[in-house]
Amino acid sequence: MSRVVVFGAGGRAGRAAVAEARRRGHQVTAVVRDPGAHGSLPMDGVRLVVGDAADPDSVAKVAAGHGAAISAVYDASARPDAFYPGVARVLLDGPSWASRPPDVVEGSGSGGGPGRAVRAGHAHGDETVTARY
Repeated sequence: MSRVVVFGAGGRAGRAAVAEARRRGHQVTAVVRDPGAHGSLPMDGVRLVVGDAADPDSVAKVAAGHGAAISAVYDASARPDAFYPGVARVLLDGPSWASRPPDVVEGSGSGGGPGRAVRAGHAHGDETVTARY
């Protein structure tokens, strides 16, 4: 069992990621900006914490000791072309990961329409994979 941190755990994609990680037996830290709005998230094996995926200090604090990070963040007030790459950079470059940099999975886009992308990157390598559907 590994430790997985899910940023944006309060949204639809984040909740699905939390549930899937738990189903697979991982210990999960669910990161949200407002824990009061997500009272149903704390479940067996899930720790609910306050955090901001765009803030390197916040990410470093909540991600310590985790082997994988999932970004399911959304900010309606932010420009997507700046927000999502910025969050990915913070997650890949910002924290001091315990043993090695984590595998990071980031989803972006909304709805099921064309142009929706999912990117997976490895902070310990140069490989980034983008899949559009």
